[in-house]
Amino acid sequence: MTRPAIAIPLDKQSRPMKQLVEIDFHEVWAPNSQLPERGVLAVFVSQDIDKCQAKDKNCFQVVWLVDSSQTPNVVTNATTQNKVHADGSIETGVEGCSLLGNEHPKLNEAKAVCAFSANGITYNEARARDDCYSHLVSQAPNWRLLLRLLKNSTDYLLLIHEDDFAETRLERAWLVRLKRE
Repeated sequence: MTRPAIAIPLDKQSRPMKQLVEIDFHEVWAPNSQLPERGVLAVFVSQDIDKCQAKDKNCFQVVWLVDSSQTPNVVTNATTQNKVHADGSIETGVEGCSLLGNEHPKLNEAKAVCAFSANGITYNEARARDDCYSHLVSQAPNWRLLLRLLKNSTDYLLLIHEDDFAETRLERAWLVRLKRE
């Protein structure tokens, strides 16, 4: 049975966004991963993503579709086991893309960006040191890496708040772009 098509969202200028990645969880699910056994996660970005601020939620959209047309099958073959790495990341079959894990040199900074951005505040190191924003700094560890995509000269990190992950509200994830040096 085919899954429902994902409607392409529009950016602030009413232009179609570009699809960055689409992952079918039924194809990548691994035991003990805490991931849903089925559903489709798609990430779209504005055509002007390079000009967007991290706090601008209108520059990207995360779509989470629970695909109820598929019945979950517990995959027990060896190929599933090979997809899980020591850091907990899971290969997706998309080049340069993995789910979960905790390895990235700027992961702590990305978590802080999410904590600030989700509250409509632009992150920078000076604000992170300012006591007025200590409540946001303290929220940063509550964000976790959901998806990592290495594309061209950019690392796209999709992070999600622990509460949203626990409730499978993957559409509430936040996209952080980091240029590679």
